[in-house]
Amino acid sequence: MNLDLDINLSKYLNNPESSKAEWNVLVKEGLERQLHKDICESINIYKAEPIFYHLTLRMNEKWMRQFSRKSSYRTQVIWDITSMLLGKINLRLVKHPTRTCSQPYNLRFWTATENRTQEGSYTDDHSHTLLMVNPKHIEKWSNPNQLGSIVQSILHKSRPFTARGIETHLARDCHSVDVRHITSPEQFHKTTDYGLKTAADRDTDNAFTITNQNSWRTIYAEQNDARQNPNLPSA
Repeated sequence: MNLDLDINLSKYLNNPESSKAEWNVLVKEGLERQLHKDICESINIYKAEPIFYHLTLRMNEKWMRQFSRKSSYRTQVIWDITSMLLGKINLRLVKHPTRTCSQPYNLRFWTATENRTQEGSYTDDHSHTLLMVNPKHIEKWSNPNQLGSIVQSILHKSRPFTARGIETHLARDCHSVDVRHITSPEQFHKTTDYGLKTAADRDTDNAFTITNQNSWRTIYAEQNDARQNPNLPSA
């Protein structure tokens, strides 16, 4: 996990005797504290409470068959594709996202990637993103659900690209991108509970990871890197 979790978690990380209940509570509480901290930071940056959305990305089953079910590479590629899509959404909202003056208008987000259903059974790796949007963007839209239309436009107009050596075309290879506007505290808690549902699963095949990377300079720089698939033969 790429997070600044509470120090009390450390005694449980490598302790197989810690109970599942203790682990679940500590992991969930640690993640929720960090999320609350990031939301407070977003409020400080936006000078207003963010508008929240939940975005779920799934790739086609046929496309996912390129990777072994137990390969950690699946998670890495799903994050790359999600990051690319978030970058394109941000570019629709902010013309020069890496400029200092643009920082108060950039999207902020938490993305979790996982390979488990709510019942705990295996499913293809996919991502859940909690998006935080500056309300000034919403003021320009005809309705708050316009973000879903923006995402669909990006998918339909997408061009082929390479994700760690794998040729990908969102219009062809993406199964779905579901965008939901979060309109109440009850919806927010239900959404975050769902996104963190497998965070505490210590099964070795659990592919849960979470990223709260909000530096667009880093993200756009990474997307310009020529990152190769180590599972493919070198040229």
